[in-house]
Amino acid sequence: MKISIKDALEKGVSAHRNGRLEEASYYYDEILKSQPSHPDANHNLGGIVAMFGDPARAIPYLKVAVEADPRQAQYWYSYINTLIKAGE
Repeated sequence: MKISIKDALEKGVSAHRNGRLEEASYYYDEILKSQPSHPDANHNLGGIVAMFGDPARAIPYLKVAVEADPRQAQYWYSYINTLIKAGE
């Protein structure tokens, strides 16, 4: 990655908030290439994947986010909600 993880996360979150989900996914994926257990990138990418109707594929991202920072209630909410949507 040519930009810092912090800058990539800021760009990803900004794109995410503005509905540019493909761009946001790109930044989150780039973060995960260099830091696979990054909790925010995993959580946010998992949310996008689930939003596109593939909750089973989103679960591993959300699980990593919960494991990386179990104190974040939002990570747990997203993880549990996605497990339910996936029928698990």
